Amino acid sequence: MAVTLKRIASELDVSVSLVSQVLNGKAEQSRIKKETELLVTKKAKELEYVSNKIARALRTKKHNVIALLTPNLANPFFAEITKVVQNELNRFGYSLMILESNDETKKEIEEMKLVRSRGIDGMIIIPVGEEYFHIEKLESQNFPLVLLYRTFENVDVNTITVDHYANIYNMVSSLIRKGHTKIALIHGKTIRFANNERLRGYKDALKKHNIDFVNEYIVKIGFEREQGYNGTKKLLELSSPPTAIILNGDLQTFGSLHAIQEKKLKVPDDIVLVSINILYLEHFLLTPIFAVHHPIKEMGKSAVQILLNNIQNIQQNGKRQRVKNVFKSTLNIK
Repeated sequence: MAVTLKRIASELDVSVSLVSQVLNGKAEQSRIKKETELLVTKKAKELEYVSNKIARALRTKKHNVIALLTPNLANPFFAEITKVVQNELNRFGYSLMILESNDETKKEIEEMKLVRSRGIDGMIIIPVGEEYFHIEKLESQNFPLVLLYRTFENVDVNTITVDHYANIYNMVSSLIRKGHTKIALIHGKTIRFANNERLRGYKDALKKHNIDFVNEYIVKIGFEREQGYNGTKKLLELSSPPTAIILNGDLQTFGSLHAIQEKKLKVPDDIVLVSINILYLEHFLLTPIFAVHHPIKEMGKSAVQILLNNIQNIQQNGKRQRVKNVFKSTLNIK
């Protein structure tokens, strides 16, 4: 027979309410003496008491915990997605376990293995985007998961993303219509699907408008502040520097502005900046920066809804749906 709060209270000659407060972590809040708290926890351990919440999880194999694996919480874009996901999960009574991969595939794999051993109901992954064999393995085990924002071309899993190709194609086309022919692109590792799609959109837009592709205008670098600075500095030192630069995120954009300022150039008079995923920087600058805004709230909520639906379907009939949602971004180049 399972050990109850009543039995623990009876053996210690205290109230059931007191035992409940202690075992729910509210001893200090309820001003319960430390020695009493220790007696209760010792007796609970001695009797091998299992809380209702844990017992229910053991019976149903449901923990009401979802893991989110993100590349880097220092990046405002990923931090904002995390906040949306957490708020949405809380609405449905789930807790969120947050893990970081540091944008490294090896660490991503390690974190995925670790979190599975802790007992979770499902996982939302913003992948590094280099390898996907470990994601396919998880998928083959019928484990509920959703890939968010970064995806792969040939992996059949639930995905929430944006049209990376169309975003860059439209962005470059808009710049060309404004008179720019020297347009640079600072992006990340080309082996990632999203970056490959952006580069494809960039090239197709140039081709559509009969503008030659200049390899020097493509800077393959990361998304941190220092990388934005170094990438822009490299572009501005070219014999024929660009008149417009496409960037990615607040950090990279901030670094780019620093390099432009060092050259004593002005935005947008001397050079135009367009940033994807910029969230905060544009609101604090007098310098006009064009931006591509992704619908973060809608994407985060959709990821949660799809994941929870899959968890429910797997529990009820062992089946799940495959959903691929591609959200439309907003381009503010006018």
